[in-house]
Amino acid sequence: MSIDVLKSNFLAAIVEKFIAYSAPAIPAMIAEMINAVSLYFVIFIPTDSAAIQNGEVLAYPHVYANRVTRNEGCFYARNAIDGMTVTDGHGNYPYHSWGGAVHEDLTYAVYFGRPVSIDKLVLYLRSDYHLDDQGREHDTYWHTAFIELSDGFTTEIHPKKRTDGQTFSLGQHTTSWFKLSRLDPLQHDKSQNFAALTQIEVWGSDIGK
Repeated sequence: MSIDVLKSNFLAAIVEKFIAYSAPAIPAMIAEMINAVSLYFVIFIPTDSAAIQNGEVLAYPHVYANRVTRNEGCFYARNAIDGMTVTDGHGNYPYHSWGGAVHEDLTYAVYFGRPVSIDKLVLYLRSDYHLDDQGREHDTYWHTAFIELSDGFTTEIHPKKRTDGQTFSLGQHTTSWFKLSRLDPLQHDKSQNFAALTQIEVWGSDIGK
């Protein structure tokens, strides 16, 4: 694929992406994408929604989630790999996240499109702990989650109630995909019990680099 085609696809994807956000957010989004485009193409993919055409994945990394809250753009799976780590709210930019509402079968997968070497995971869990008129926090958090890699590795992690990134060491693995499942939200009366993912970072390198 030529660089001109890549540029064209990138610009088209930016226009599509803005549909998920409120109008005042657009200038800030443009500035961030222009200033950090080289970083995004290496580590994050803010245009993941344009990665599939006619059922075929055309760009990696690509993410998939089995559920999206009300199928709204501000809760799409792609939001968790666009580099934004503002956790203390929900809804449109800069608070967009992956949200699957209140369900027990949530699954989130990252497909790298090639074997990569990885050794750690960083999760930024959405942390909208503002109180409603009944004194309830909007969010809760997943206090357990199950990790699976394509090389057969599995483990369980235990995130905490935090607003910053949480790092989990995985050991050295070669994998072509990464999956989060068995996401168990901590339920309590003083919360509306929504749990969501603001950002996921899988750290490692390409094989042979």
